[in-house]
Amino acid sequence: MIHCHETNGSTALHVAVECGHTEVVRLLLHDYGVCRHLPDSQGCTAFELAKTDKMRQLFKRSTLIENRFYDETNRSAVFTVTESDENQNIPFRRVEGHQNYGSILDEHTHKIYQHPNGLLTRLSDKIISYKPGNNQFISKASDVLLNVIDQHIDLTNAQYRKAKVLVKQYCETGRVNSLIRLYTLETPFYTFINQKRETSEYLAIPIYYSLRFLYPRAFKGICYCGLSMTVEELKDYRWGLEKTSRYLVTNTFFSTTKNIDCAQGYAEVRAWDQRIPVLIVFDFSSKCFTAIQLEKLSNQLPSISEIESEQEVLILPRTTFRVQKVEQNVSQAAIYLTFYPRDKEIDEYFTLLAHNISEY
Repeated sequence: MIHCHETNGSTALHVAVECGHTEVVRLLLHDYGVCRHLPDSQGCTAFELAKTDKMRQLFKRSTLIENRFYDETNRSAVFTVTESDENQNIPFRRVEGHQNYGSILDEHTHKIYQHPNGLLTRLSDKIISYKPGNNQFISKASDVLLNVIDQHIDLTNAQYRKAKVLVKQYCETGRVNSLIRLYTLETPFYTFINQKRETSEYLAIPIYYSLRFLYPRAFKGICYCGLSMTVEELKDYRWGLEKTSRYLVTNTFFSTTKNIDCAQGYAEVRAWDQRIPVLIVFDFSSKCFTAIQLEKLSNQLPSISEIESEQEVLILPRTTFRVQKVEQNVSQAAIYLTFYPRDKEIDEYFTLLAHNISEY
């Protein structure tokens, strides 16, 4: 019953927040993992009803040490599209070389079309017109994600049940809002997804398949990511700056925020020993359909993030950037990346492919 609406249109979480019962709210959020995104009869989430900083703090992350905004473990954030004879000159191998745009398109076309029994099953074929619960691709993607949840989220985790419910919602509706929310849960799920390019496909391909549902959330503007790097790792970005023909393409999901103070705080938390805080500044001068705004944009577009206050912009895999400049001093650094618009080469390929197959 704690997950359901009462007769007055509120959930137990709404009632506890309105009554100011901070300990009850803490238990509901962190011990029971209740669904915090459900609206009341007035269309408000429990977070929106919180009147004090103490209450709002309960809805934020319980720790700054580990979260998806700066999880650098076993992860390469970007790879570079460049000339093949220059691949050996990449300084630290934090980025990966490709011959040119044609080579990267060939690689991903091969992945999509040459694995008929895998998750990447011929996405541009006319599979089946979508009907709730009757779509081969969505059913397959749901099964894969449920398997990932079973393997990487412990049954005792307060978010386990919620994660399963979110995948079920996706399977029933075909809309990927619930998959975005699944990614934002504070669980080992996103850590697994972001391990490498291949694991990111488990979530990225279903999102691309239904990307048109997220078009109203396409982002234009500036967002930030705070993390830490060694001096050697920074060399990769300087290398990308040397020629305008070099591009950086995200391998995995990249969580960013519109709030520069939030990003800088994340960077400082992760700085230690030989690692200095680094602020990555993403400049989207044109609307990007693979940079998704997760915060509440209107009553018709409520927050699709588990943490409503973070002003997150989620950058999908395969989003392309140019390095504009790299600034560094003894104690910190900043990397400025400019979005390479979707109507050019690779971004056109992936975005339009996703749009086309979603129409079938």
